[in-house]
Amino acid sequence: MDAAILGEYDGLRGRYDAFRKYLESLLPQLIAAEKIQPHKIESRLKSRQSLEEKIGRPGKSYSQLADITDICGARIITYFAADVDAVASLLEREFAIDKAHSIDRRQDLDPNRFGYASLHYVISLSSERAKLTECASWKE
Repeated sequence: MDAAILGEYDGLRGRYDAFRKYLESLLPQLIAAEKIQPHKIESRLKSRQSLEEKIGRPGKSYSQLADITDICGARIITYFAADVDAVASLLEREFAIDKAHSIDRRQDLDPNRFGYASLHYVISLSSERAKLTECASWKE
């Protein structure tokens, strides 16, 4: 099954990378429209080697590429905690959120300690965004 998933990745890699580039262009525009000044916005595409390592981990079982939720990703780093909520609200308006696979790690941080608090959303195109001409190739 690993070979089938890797083959599927090889065939769709360009499509995922195009989506990554779309997000890399779109997210700063959406965030600027909300008057949020992020520290950094970056995106990445999981490498074939990283994917191979992930699907080979003990205790993990994937039947198809769509079962893996982090092939393409974007990271938005904000200066203030309140901005995380504002970005989250923006993402919830603009995209479909897979709540079952999303994680809010802000709740895990001890309030008396300084550290990295994160909100990880698994997103896909909303039905409205999927209707846009530039998104036609990513409709599911």
